[in-house]
Amino acid sequence: MASCSEIEGYVFRYVNEARKKRGLGTLERSQRLKQIAKSHSQQMAHAKKIWHGHGVHEAGGFAGENCAITHGSNSKSIAKSLHNMWMKSSGHKSNILNSDYSQLGVGVAHSGSGYYATQLFKGSPFGFGGFGFGVSISKKTWKRIGNFVAWWITFGIAIWLANYLSSYVNLSNSLLIALFFGLVIETVSKLSQKIRFKSKFVVNKGFLLWIFIQSLLFLAVKSVFGKYDIVLMSLIFTILVYGIWKLGGKKYRPVKDFIVWWITLTLGVLVANHLIPFIRSPNALVTAILIGFSIETTSKIIQVLRSESKFKVDKYYVLWILILSICYYIALFLMKSIAFRGEFWSAFASTLKSTFSLSQSLWSLILIGLIITIIVHIIWKFKFYNKRVILSIIVLFIILMFLTIGSTVMHYIRMIPM
Repeated sequence: MASCSEIEGYVFRYVNEARKKRGLGTLERSQRLKQIAKSHSQQMAHAKKIWHGHGVHEAGGFAGENCAITHGSNSKSIAKSLHNMWMKSSGHKSNILNSDYSQLGVGVAHSGSGYYATQLFKGSPFGFGGFGFGVSISKKTWKRIGNFVAWWITFGIAIWLANYLSSYVNLSNSLLIALFFGLVIETVSKLSQKIRFKSKFVVNKGFLLWIFIQSLLFLAVKSVFGKYDIVLMSLIFTILVYGIWKLGGKKYRPVKDFIVWWITLTLGVLVANHLIPFIRSPNALVTAILIGFSIETTSKIIQVLRSESKFKVDKYYVLWILILSICYYIALFLMKSIAFRGEFWSAFASTLKSTFSLSQSLWSLILIGLIITIIVHIIWKFKFYNKRVILSIIVLFIILMFLTIGSTVMHYIRMIPM
């Protein structure tokens, strides 16, 4: 007959081996948790059934529990069978690989041919459990808190330094001022990483991208506070940056992608609006195509900065110029017909504009960028860019081009003296 104590030892070893493979810290043995787990396994063996909750309730605070039954005659094979069952279950596996746990107790009891096992996990003994709050904070969580505070201090120093240096830089344009603050903040952040983590200071596309992100964050935070409150501004900066990092995970990837495309397409519209006065084309169709060209080109450039993709001028590049031209005018139509119609929308828009100190033109650009982003996501989601759609768009633009040429010709014919 297999030894229960040997099974407990093997189970404990397999847990730490699984954690090591994934770069997690190993768990410490806890005699108290082992006693609770053993008692729970004995109760299950006596009742000849499995249930959860008793061990967690007894352990108190931040704890997790795995229970199972298996059969066999060899201690090692029984332990391996238990471990494999738990690793195949997402809930049990998450307990084994939870980075917030630091202690483990294993208890095994035997009844008939079955071996009943309980794993009891708990967070670090640090925290507030001793004061009766029932909360434990793991070493991993303490590390996260320390990192957050360190970044809060870093951003505070960076904002103070940028504010100090701005008095020596004669910049009248608000966008240039924001980019200057972004440059200083990102440079200080990079230096902090070099000192704390011994990482290299590399000026690459990621560095340039984060200068741009820090500039946008500075504009957003400053519009809320209006003045340079270093403590609050740096706190908001830290929260926003952590949020951006969090969005990088797979779970939040769709949200991040949508926000990135919103910013990208809004920038494209902004560039297009700045170019329109220099185009001086009386023809609306030509203007629309140039706007689509500006938006798509801006999007392509940002894609190159964000990833290793190349800037290709192919049929899809031309297609998206046409699609974005249509999307731009759809957005303008919706803005005029929906966005500011009615008392509710007017009040909502004015509240947002006053809160973030946005001008009417900037507010319109952000909304146009949002509408275009939604349309583009719908096109991608439902794959509306098949061959039939491509041909339909091209035919539509050819018809419009002929109508435009015809109207232009008729205009000049009328000007000929009879």
